[in-house]
Amino acid sequence: MGMDSNNRLPEEKSLVFYIDSVNKRVIHTLIDSGASDHCFVDKFLFILYFLLNQSVSGISTSIESTFTIVGRGTVKFNTRVDKKLRTIILNNTVYTPSL
Repeated sequence: MGMDSNNRLPEEKSLVFYIDSVNKRVIHTLIDSGASDHCFVDKFLFILYFLLNQSVSGISTSIESTFTIVGRGTVKFNTRVDKKLRTIILNNTVYTPSL
């Protein structure tokens, strides 16, 4: 998912937020059904977590940088969609603390 020519997010309802478990701040994130992976930096959101035997490097083409993937699992958080509180569960999500 990219931005349009005016650097705005698409009109889809793919931008959600959750509260950071450590710093208690709002974190905005994109959920994209076409993404190869969903990346999360907050380990406390993982309800199922597996540490990788060896870290893997990832590449973010949108910001032209690399990051480290150290685990994989299932993330669960609450967000508002159409003014209603919804629970989001993402399977096979990567833990990327340096992203």
